[in-house]
Amino acid sequence: KYSVGLVDVADVSITIAEQAEQVQFQIRDNGVGIPDDVMKELRRHAESSFAQDVLAIGENGIGLKNVLARGRLFYGSRFGFEIRGARPQGTEITMVIPVQE
Repeated sequence: KYSVGLVDVADVSITIAEQAEQVQFQIRDNGVGIPDDVMKELRRHAESSFAQDVLAIGENGIGLKNVLARGRLFYGSRFGFEIRGARPQGTEITMVIPVQE
């Protein structure tokens, strides 16, 4: 969404690694970055009730907010995420979930 048509080549990389009973997913892109107001909204939702967010998303939140809400809903406090990036340098999102046996 934040790369298509704005950079010559949209480059997205996904890395998955298991570390200390956790699985880490890292997604990077070379887009223009997530706008500051969207980053603030994501962080605000990280501190609020993710379960409520999932129920209230409807058709408007099929992207990152939905993924983060469902991660928190399913894994609770064992789900972690970090979003790094600065416009216009792209974005890096790291999510961590516990290993399920």
